[in-house]
Amino acid sequence: AARTNGVTVVAATITAADGQAGDRFGASLGYDFTASVGYLLVGAPGVDPSAALTDAGAAYSYTLDGSYNATFVTRFVGATAGENAGRSVGALSISSTLAGVYGVPGDDAAGTDAGAARSRLLTAPGTVESSLSPINVANAAFGRAVAIDGNTLAVGLPLDDDAGPNAGAVEIYTRTGTTW
Repeated sequence: AARTNGVTVVAATITAADGQAGDRFGASLGYDFTASVGYLLVGAPGVDPSAALTDAGAAYSYTLDGSYNATFVTRFVGATAGENAGRSVGALSISSTLAGVYGVPGDDAAGTDAGAARSRLLTAPGTVESSLSPINVANAAFGRAVAIDGNTLAVGLPLDDDAGPNAGAVEIYTRTGTTW
């Protein structure tokens, strides 16, 4: 948004073409600009891909031109009900590679609600880079927050119990090639 003659002017508004009540599109955002193209990753942790997958969540990927015209690229969807994929997102460019990371705090692969963080190449939407999860930490909500800069990724586990009940923790990862 910008102010023109005392009036706030919004440069663009983006909504999900398949948006439904309760999706919470825009709950988290990751943005990076590289080679005259902006890449936007938008979290929507309340997305229900089907009646059986309530609150599976999703992360939507868009490109933006210099005038902020958005072009939908792809949608990454949670695999099971209650995953809340897209609760947190981050996007960054490393050289010519653009990666997006989205948190899935309700993922159950490492234990009930242990959580996960999934990394995808935003310039090649079908490409899976990595899926990170805590080691046997049920109810940690790993991935509720993510921050990414260069080859460093920080993932929040706000319900981790190592320092006491729900004391929380942050795990730091470094990237080599396409692996965290």
